[in-house]
Amino acid sequence: MVGLQPSKKTIMANLEAEIEQALAPGHFVEWREGYPFISRLEQVEETINGLVDALPDCAADLYETFLAGCFEKAEEIDDSSGYLGMFISELFNGWVRARESAVANPDETALRLLKWMDDDPYGYTDGIEKNICSVFSKKGRNAFVEVIRSRFEKHANAPKPFVRQKWANVLKTIYATSKNISSYVGVCEDSEYLTSDCETIARIFQSQKKYVQALEWVEKGLEIDRQPSIRHTWHNLETLQRELLTRVGRGDEALDSAWHKFEAYPSEYSYAELMKYVPAKKRKKWHARTLDVIATAELRSALTLLRVMSEDARIITRIQEASDAELESISHTVIEPLANRFRESNPQIAGRLFCAMGMRIVEAGKSKYYDAALSNFEDAGNCWKAACCPQLWDALVDRIRIDHRRKYSFYPYFEDIVAGKKLDKEPSFLERAKNRWKDS
Repeated sequence: MVGLQPSKKTIMANLEAEIEQALAPGHFVEWREGYPFISRLEQVEETINGLVDALPDCAADLYETFLAGCFEKAEEIDDSSGYLGMFISELFNGWVRARESAVANPDETALRLLKWMDDDPYGYTDGIEKNICSVFSKKGRNAFVEVIRSRFEKHANAPKPFVRQKWANVLKTIYATSKNISSYVGVCEDSEYLTSDCETIARIFQSQKKYVQALEWVEKGLEIDRQPSIRHTWHNLETLQRELLTRVGRGDEALDSAWHKFEAYPSEYSYAELMKYVPAKKRKKWHARTLDVIATAELRSALTLLRVMSEDARIITRIQEASDAELESISHTVIEPLANRFRESNPQIAGRLFCAMGMRIVEAGKSKYYDAALSNFEDAGNCWKAACCPQLWDALVDRIRIDHRRKYSFYPYFEDIVAGKKLDKEPSFLERAKNRWKDS
């Protein structure tokens, strides 16, 4: 009959068939096939999601079937990209939405989730609590918290502390997501305080503009961090402390903290952090103070910082004072921008930097990059020629002939450069693109 709607049974059967077809049982999904494979799964999930409002019971059952199928598929896919794991996380969210829409028993929903978390050899449920709590209703979230807390308390005297800590971390994530500080603190007191916990609590207070309380927790975290017997975790407490000190009117302390950090570890990052707290009217004074620190800093950090600060004269002085071995020990990511910077204004210095980059490759025997080394040496020769320093080029040639003449994939081509032959350089991507238009 015209207009007859398919029955629930038919809808279920059709979508289960689509799920099975999309999962392609028996076919191993290679890494390169991962994205199109997941795209097909997403199309099926979108159809199921469309049933959540009208047929929530059906949607919930289909989500369960889909989840079971994905876990079964785990042995037949190279999920190095993590696409399947992310998709499964979305399926869990969809399942909770469907259960909520169907007004299902929240305790039963929570227990089923816990069962999946227990029986997960692939780690697909790790961290599931972070996103799923935003899908739960208040009743659903409370029920989920209760089952997790019961598991946490069950392992109070567990012989393997990491098991209890696992459930403590799940509770912490839930409470952090809902910004429930008192409950978060309670879990810490029942397990242990980590520096990362103090940062989490401080950031919740910060989001609520309670800067004094946030600062107290930062200082508590830094105190924990100073205790060698405590298990440490990665944190940004010092940076956060400076932000909060400024918020509570203690900007001078923030500046002192940033300065001590820069003194101990001079880098472009600690310099940028320092300058955030330097008053505009005092920039000149503080610029001079940073230069005093940089004067005794190791060469790599000094060159990076001086480039950021546009202190070209000081860069040249440091390069002149450095040995060849010191320059050759520094990555091209630091040296190359300086070499190009001084190519016109100081070709003698630029030539030395190009030479250092080339020697770094050749001395290490990195044959894969000999083309780059040859190009560096060609640039060095051109710079020294422009600077009227033929003796520097001659010294380089002698060094290569004595130390590296047995590198047969490199040495003959170096001699071509010495003979004045131009390297056959591969055109860049844009050069090839432009040539394509010229030829058409």
